Amino acid sequence: MRDAVASLMEARWRRRLAGADRDQGAFHAPEWVEWRAGGRRMRRAYWRALLGELAEGVEIGERVKLLGPAHLQLEPRARITSEVIADARGGLTIGEASMIGFRSIVITRTHRFEGQGAILDQGMDDAPVSVGD
Repeated sequence: MRDAVASLMEARWRRRLAGADRDQGAFHAPEWVEWRAGGRRMRRAYWRALLGELAEGVEIGERVKLLGPAHLQLEPRARITSEVIADARGGLTIGEASMIGFRSIVITRTHRFEGQGAILDQGMDDAPVSVGD
């Protein structure tokens, strides 16, 4: 029964997320998933709906926020533990059996600063980040 509910929710989330900006947008599992019995299974259903199929053993913890998930690559058994903020807009790979730890912040994009002028007028720089492997 629990797997059936998770499957139904995954299908519903797929429909809701169909037009979402996966390239630049910010995403997190709905808060009610975090305190619900069976939250781990529901969280997995949410992230599968957003990211597509997850490799074997991939786990994404509670209260994780992903920016630009279109640029995220999760290898088998990759883990993102609880309360992580991961900006994947510049490219983020988490290698096989590798982990981003509790309350970490991973940044792949930053403001450019070249001396004079307002920092907001100077654009952004991206650089890929790999964890593990």
